[in-house]
Amino acid sequence: MTAANSYFNENTREELIEEIQYVYQSDNRPWVIGYSGGKDSTTVVELVDKMHLEIHAWLCGKSHNGR
Repeated sequence: MTAANSYFNENTREELIEEIQYVYQSDNRPWVIGYSGGKDSTTVVELVDKMHLEIHAWLCGKSHNGR
């Protein structure tokens, strides 16, 4: 059961990924993500993976387009 005022109820998947991307790009420190196999850590891993794939696609497109 999801809480009535859950962060996930108030934000779209895309907004969550944008926020993760903003934090990720805020500094150069590497990330270590703990994974327990539960639904919360699975959600975090999936969102971070999606964000990372989007950044990688953007960087590859950027370098191939000569921008």
